[in-house]
Amino acid sequence: MFLKMALLNLWRYRRRMLVVLLGILVSVLVMEAIGGMLAGMQTTFFNEILRGSGHVQLHALGWEERLGAYSIRHVMEEPDELLARLRTTPGVAHAEKVLGFPALLVHGGASVAMEG
Repeated sequence: MFLKMALLNLWRYRRRMLVVLLGILVSVLVMEAIGGMLAGMQTTFFNEILRGSGHVQLHALGWEERLGAYSIRHVMEEPDELLARLRTTPGVAHAEKVLGFPALLVHGGASVAMEG
């Protein structure tokens, strides 16, 4: 009975129903587009900072697939042993342990991407 009353009410006010449905559709599309744009900008921001922070970077398995950009779940096991081997490799000037995080430095009206 309630379903029948609801359908009859919707059918009686067709123009109002179409305007409301169109408004809902447009608002959902706009929210999805803006959400996708912001997610893409965030991903690009973090990728550019992390990729441009050194000549050679070593990351643990699963680092690229991590969900959180600030996640420290994928740290290297036995970093001291790996560093000792890297420091004795010919052509290596400096090797150190770094737990990096992306950041944005704002100074004098200019923004500079950096890694902390």
